[in-house]
Amino acid sequence: MQKESKRLYILAEHEIDQIYSIPNFNLNEKNEHFSLNIQEKNIAYWHKSPDSIIYFILQLGYFKAKKQFFSFSFQDVSSDTKYIIYHYFKAKKTFPYRDIIPKATHSIQQKKIIALFGYQKCTNVIKNNLLIKAKQLIFIDTNPLYIFKELMIYLENNKIIPPGYTFMQDIIGKVITEEKKRLIKIAKEKIPEKIKESLINLISDNNKFLKIIYLKKIPKDFSQKEIKKEINKQQSIYRLYFFSKDFLKELNISNETIKYYAYLVGNYNIYQMKQLNYYLVQIFLLCFINNRFQNINDNLIESFLSKVRKYIDDAKEYIKEQVYQKKIESNAYIAKAGTIWDFYTDENISDLTDFGKIRKKAFEILDKNKFSTISAILNKSNPFDKLEYEWKYYENKASSFKKNIRPLIFNINFESQKEEDKLIKIIKIFKILYSKKRPLSQFDDRIFKKIIPNRLKPYLIEKKEDIALLNTDKFEFLIYRMLKNKVQSGDIFIRESVHFRSFEDDLISPEKWKKKKNILKNLNLPVLNTPISEQLDKFEQELDTKLSKINNRIISGENKYIKVIKGNKWSLKYKSSDKKINNPFYLQIPKNYISDILYFVNEHCNFIKAFSHLLARYGKVKKDESSIIATIIAYGTNIRLLKMSEISDMNYQELLMASNNFIRLETLKKANDFVTNKMTKLPIYEYFNVDKEVIHSSSDGQKRDTAIETINSR
Repeated sequence: MQKESKRLYILAEHEIDQIYSIPNFNLNEKNEHFSLNIQEKNIAYWHKSPDSIIYFILQLGYFKAKKQFFSFSFQDVSSDTKYIIYHYFKAKKTFPYRDIIPKATHSIQQKKIIALFGYQKCTNVIKNNLLIKAKQLIFIDTNPLYIFKELMIYLENNKIIPPGYTFMQDIIGKVITEEKKRLIKIAKEKIPEKIKESLINLISDNNKFLKIIYLKKIPKDFSQKEIKKEINKQQSIYRLYFFSKDFLKELNISNETIKYYAYLVGNYNIYQMKQLNYYLVQIFLLCFINNRFQNINDNLIESFLSKVRKYIDDAKEYIKEQVYQKKIESNAYIAKAGTIWDFYTDENISDLTDFGKIRKKAFEILDKNKFSTISAILNKSNPFDKLEYEWKYYENKASSFKKNIRPLIFNINFESQKEEDKLIKIIKIFKILYSKKRPLSQFDDRIFKKIIPNRLKPYLIEKKEDIALLNTDKFEFLIYRMLKNKVQSGDIFIRESVHFRSFEDDLISPEKWKKKKNILKNLNLPVLNTPISEQLDKFEQELDTKLSKINNRIISGENKYIKVIKGNKWSLKYKSSDKKINNPFYLQIPKNYISDILYFVNEHCNFIKAFSHLLARYGKVKKDESSIIATIIAYGTNIRLLKMSEISDMNYQELLMASNNFIRLETLKKANDFVTNKMTKLPIYEYFNVDKEVIHSSSDGQKRDTAIETINSR
């Protein structure tokens, strides 16, 4: 965790060290960064003192790695100093007696390195430019980390040595403070009193029920009960959402900023929210409402797609089952038909026998109604109409899909890329009829019949006494199926959504795009300001250079992973598979309970401290460490709280209380920071990146079925 400071929190302590601390090179990195070309050697050996040469090589190597200068003594970087003595002085020189070189020499070396790489120091003029750049970036994304990264990219692209972290904190903090003042001023003038009351009511804890916590909860699955809750949430914030749409446009903030402010509300507890400026809280809440409403719509759409897909998949299984049953029956009928066929060769039946008698005898063997099926089989036409079975299934499931899908359709606003879309028109008719509780049969079905594909008309339109009647149950599911396909293809979109919105909704407005030259310039992406012909020529040249380099390495045998065969042919070399399941080293390590390991880790880094109560007024309540650790294990192993209470001595209610009050994304992240920051200080940590080409990780890319179906994994 970062130390307590009045300055803006941007990076964690280990992230600050990664950027601003002297690099900790492994052997491969030392070989790379401390190697000198001819020009660098000339500058190095221009120094008369061996100590100055060593110090120059150290400064040069660190600058190559981080494009920064550091103040250090030889003793501070003893490992690197010994490496340079060994490689450049053949170990004949002893470790420098004088630990620090003169400031003048230090300064001269920096100037030579700056000139060598074409860099410049961060002057006051440049610092002022950084402030201007930060003010531009704040309108793209208010997240301090985003602004910091973009400023660092700007410095790198312009070959400027980055200023200190505290300076970056100060200028980013300054522009964020100014931006907040601007937003507060607009909020004071533009938010009506009724909206203010509704927003503050979201975080009011006068009652036991906190509406904001209710809104934060995401559905567990796509069950009717959970989706009904989502619809209720959608309706409860409908008025606030549509106010937020217009109001947030007036604020002139980006979609990323809206998401960031919504994220803050999602992770702040009630106490933290109440410590913020009254008007700023309202802006954050409007961003949260805006983002949450769209996410709710995403959940409803995902539910719709999932349910329609399920009916289609179930119909396929139904068809297989029906065809299988029909084939069994047909085989039995064919056997009986063989007996009837024998009538034609039976010598005992006279040629003068009346055909009616033969037919009567045939019907005694095989039911009259089954003859058409046998005829179809013998004529090699398709006796099993799969489409008929499919649409029969949908008709049988009408009451089910009406109950599950209609509420979703009614609460999602579908739009089309086409101005006159027949499908959208029919959906609007559906909504009107549903709202008035009128059946589809009461509407003129001529418009319905026009949208039915010709191949499906025999299955959806039934003829009775020369009147073509539409089967409204089948037709309703046809519309749902067509709608599903159109949403997935992007032809139909949902504007009030995150993942299913129109592509145009994510683009810069035409008014802003009129200033595209300034926009592209401020993005600091040279590739967008370069003519396409020049850019393609550059890419082609880079590709040719790389291809030549790759081919030369293969031909020369430098690439040991490729085997050259006769001519221009080549193949990859494959290592024989290693059948060892585990390294014998791990057999020496005793097995321990997960709970014991967590207690051990907590003793050394006190991560339990990160789990603060959701409501600040209970902040001083003593935490039950056992309940929190048991809850973490229950979620981490996916056995959930009830199962944990059953297999342990923990009470379910205590676990539930710990989960609701202490376990949330914010506290989990803080606890992880405690653990990882402690890990980076362990002596063994540096050995986990011995080879810079390999990043050690426990993730193996395997995919498993989840024990419990959730909204995100199903």
